Amino acid sequence: MNKNIIFCADGTWNSPDQDDNRDGQPDYTNVWRLYGDLAGAEDTLSPPLKDEYQKTLTADGGVVQVARYIHGVGDSDNWLLKILGGVFGAGILCHIVRGYLFVSRHYRPGDRIYLTGFSRGAYTARALAGMIGKCGLLDAGKVDFDDEQNACRLGVAAWLRYRQNSGASVPLINRLLAQLPRLFHRDLDPDLLLADVPIEAVAVWETVGALGIPRYQNAKRLDVYQFADTRLGERVRYGRQAIAIDEERVDFTPTCWHARDGIVQVLFAGIHSDVGGGYPAGGDGNGLSNISYRWLRDELRTLGAQVNSVARAEDPLGGIHCEWGGGKPWITSPRTLGEPVSPGMMIHRAAVTRLQSSAPSPVMQPGGGWQNQLYRPQALRAFTAPDWRLPPDTVIAE
Repeated sequence: MNKNIIFCADGTWNSPDQDDNRDGQPDYTNVWRLYGDLAGAEDTLSPPLKDEYQKTLTADGGVVQVARYIHGVGDSDNWLLKILGGVFGAGILCHIVRGYLFVSRHYRPGDRIYLTGFSRGAYTARALAGMIGKCGLLDAGKVDFDDEQNACRLGVAAWLRYRQNSGASVPLINRLLAQLPRLFHRDLDPDLLLADVPIEAVAVWETVGALGIPRYQNAKRLDVYQFADTRLGERVRYGRQAIAIDEERVDFTPTCWHARDGIVQVLFAGIHSDVGGGYPAGGDGNGLSNISYRWLRDELRTLGAQVNSVARAEDPLGGIHCEWGGGKPWITSPRTLGEPVSPGMMIHRAAVTRLQSSAPSPVMQPGGGWQNQLYRPQALRAFTAPDWRLPPDTVIAE
């Protein structure tokens, strides 16, 4: 019986119990909402790590869907993270390898793989897709995944092979190798790999930053982990991405895919977390992020994932947040976006509704405070008429 394998990776500081405004209500991201809506029962047979959850859906005595969620805060008890220690970018490498081992453990030929994420979790999903496309998966018939140390060693070896074969800087790779414990220096036996593994879909909210990795304040550049390019791999059947119109932090520049058949990218009103979620639910918190959530959830359902349809309040005129100004040292500029005239770059109906509305809507100002104003996004200025009308060939997503 073939099954769905779904891996969900959240953003850097996002977790199911984050509560930024301390109102007693968790500030869920769209990745956590998606995981929660996936059909299946939580696994309880083995204690999970503190930063992960897993659920399984069965039918007629067999598994038809298995999903895992990893949040971005990290778990200091994780063996791989502890053994990597101070290795540059250990948290990023750990998330990719854990996703790789999860998919490898469960994959059998004929299964369908779905990779999802938000922000740095979106990077994780896309990097994992590239790794599987280049290297294949570890063969569950030949690898003992219960031997955690050896499985992690093989996962890191597969990642190194992927980076070495994808145009990454040789000096940067060698510098990383010099930091890795000797445990990870052994070669990967090609006989342990399943080659030519297809991926059904990569579905993400907001991949941003220099070739995929957002740079937060005071964070170092992680060049060794950057995408080799922004093309969706040939073994990935479908790509879906939700993109924010109003984000202005230069270090959060969107990392869009090159257009090809199977790719749909859609513009939504709001900034990074207005699209990916994570703001407090009260007030203006989720009216916008629920729109981008529903769109991507429904796309995944159409592509075969078993996801429950849960209604959430949407508001096309909901508050647009601001994460710059007020002493925060961000360099800002309106995004440069592709014109929404093809499936490779569309605009969502809710953003069009806001653009065409004569009613002012709430927008947070740099440094704090809210003002009601008409929606006039500078990122759309280049291809709108003087009266902010979109061109007649605009492609609108529902």
